[in-house]
Amino acid sequence: MFVDIVLPNGNEEAFVKRAVSLNFDGLCFLYSPKDFLTSRPLIENLSSKYNLKLYSGLLVDKDFLSFKRKFKPDLICSYSLDRAKIHRGLDVMFRAEDSSKDFLRFRNSGLDLVKSSIMRRFDVLYGFDISFVVDSIANEDYAVLSRIVQNFKILRKSKLDMVFASFSSDPCKLFNVDDVRAFMISFGASTQQVALASKLLADRITFNSDFNKGLIVEKGVRRLSDEELRDYIKRSN
Repeated sequence: MFVDIVLPNGNEEAFVKRAVSLNFDGLCFLYSPKDFLTSRPLIENLSSKYNLKLYSGLLVDKDFLSFKRKFKPDLICSYSLDRAKIHRGLDVMFRAEDSSKDFLRFRNSGLDLVKSSIMRRFDVLYGFDISFVVDSIANEDYAVLSRIVQNFKILRKSKLDMVFASFSSDPCKLFNVDDVRAFMISFGASTQQVALASKLLADRITFNSDFNKGLIVEKGVRRLSDEELRDYIKRSN
């Protein structure tokens, strides 16, 4: 199952059409807190119109638990943070490679073993921003590309789970998932990391969505929805 993450700017339906053409299983739209609630009617309308699972998430940089309780998003994401700002409630941190300056003897890739261990403690996934990588290649920004290679090594050493998504504002920057997996391997990701990445992201989004609907009794125990219960009774008779 593959669910992509995008940052729409009024072009949600174009994203949905592109995702359907690429046989995606789902799409998660990221919004700022001020736009999150107003976007829900649009998401519900598109869900009924297209055969694609749609989710809505938040893009914030602090107060993750308070936003989670207030808005009940399917995902909470943030750009690269200082170690002190990484807390429980955050789901995905991405684009750490967008650092302004490298250190004297090694790249400032935005990740290190200490930050990775904090992210593991708070169950935060690291997300690779595919559109950012593609733009870096187009702009011949080799410093960013080397930071990406360095971060793959840090992830393997720290055993921090990674995911990948487009994080794009342009529907044309959604790519076939098999091409993206091959792309990640070419940068140094292991086949095991890439194989697990899609499942981790889809599982996190569906868990949060089910939890917000009251379908999660506890971790590992899920209550059937009314529709699933009717289907189960129908199959049992």
